[in-house]
Amino acid sequence: HRVLKEGGRLIISFPINYDFDEVHEEKTGSGEERIRLFGQDDHLRVFGKDSRKILEDAGFAVSSIELDGLPQDIVPVTGPAGYDTNEIFCCVRK
Repeated sequence: HRVLKEGGRLIISFPINYDFDEVHEEKTGSGEERIRLFGQDDHLRVFGKDSRKILEDAGFAVSSIELDGLPQDIVPVTGPAGYDTNEIFCCVRK
């Protein structure tokens, strides 16, 4: 938010699991534990149903870019955990 001018846009994608109400973090687990929880050994968190609210609380007007039906070569990678969504957020600084 701080690096965008008013009206500036941020297009962002991150792992979301809508089975969680909020962000789920595990900073101390082993690589195997992170694979079990997040599907990748380099992830420390997965976002939940509150993803849009987190962005709005940071001062953005938020809309979703739905990617279903778009060509696969431009759709974000769905992680090996199988929970991730093909949703990208468009955030505009208020």
